[in-house]
Amino acid sequence: MSLLFDVADAVVKTLNAVESWKFNEPFTAKRELSPTFELRDMKTLHVSVCPRTDKRTRVTRADIQRDLTVDIGIQQKVVITDTATI
Repeated sequence: MSLLFDVADAVVKTLNAVESWKFNEPFTAKRELSPTFELRDMKTLHVSVCPRTDKRTRVTRADIQRDLTVDIGIQQKVVITDTATI
């Protein structure tokens, strides 16, 4: 498995392991390559971790710098019945 996917999996594991996150609703983070959801299924909190890019840049003749990008999406359908809850 590539380093990018290993990092994304580590982010998922960390998000799921910590119980003190400041969210009002429980969630289970999942690694998604291309997250697509139906709006009717978004009543619960969805946390998506998406591995994006693995950019490699030669720094010296012997060294390569790697910049990994992982996106984290936090999504939920919000039904506004009272403006005070916003």
